[in-house]
This record gives sequence, C-alpha cells and structure tokens, in this order.
Amino acid sequence: MHSVTTARAAPLNFQQRSAQCDEAELARIIDRFEKWQAARAVLQLASFAGTIVALASHGRVWPETSRAEDYRQSIVGAGFEAPDIEITNEQSVAGLPGATGSASIRARKPGLGAAR
Repeated sequence: MHSVTTARAAPLNFQQRSAQCDEAELARIIDRFEKWQAARAVLQLASFAGTIVALASHGRVWPETSRAEDYRQSIVGAGFEAPDIEITNEQSVAGLPGATGSASIRARKPGLGAAR
C-alpha cells in the first residue's frame, strides 16, 4: 500500500514546478499531495509499529534461554528420536543477540527403517 500511495504522491510533487505561475493550480496540487502524503505517513507509522511489535514479541517467543533446547523439544514432540542440533552461525540485530542464525539438525523418525 505504501508503494501505491507513493506512486500517487510523487507525480503531484513534480507537478508543482509546472504550476509555479498559477497560484490556484499550485494550491490544488499541494492539497492533493498533502492528502497522499498523509496516507503515506499513516502507512509508515503502521509499518514501524508492526516492526516494533514483531521485535518485542521475538523476545517472548524465544526467551534468552537455550533456543536449541526449544527446537530439540519441538522435534521430540513431533515424534523424532535423538535430535542433534549444531548451531553453525549466529547473527545479532541491535538489542537482540543471536536473533538470526543457521543450524544443522539431525534426528531419526522411529519406524521408518535405517537411514540410507
């Protein structure tokens, strides 16, 4: 939606040059631009708020306890045996240590026979 409002507001911004000598036309262009810019500002604020909520909930979903242990419990809960999790890379986001990363995960599913 933000891109749509920007696509509507940008041409109006450039039209101001062509209306420099016509005060009424310039006022009309500025009024229309103001409406689209207000819509853009609301969408930017909503996007920012969504990001803040996502970052805040990240801490609640994955508390600073062992994330690997959380995954291990989920794997066992799904019916796998002997899960092994090797964290291969961790990266931090400002204020969120280990926010992203990658791991190698191995486990056995009982009843499927030997691995080939």
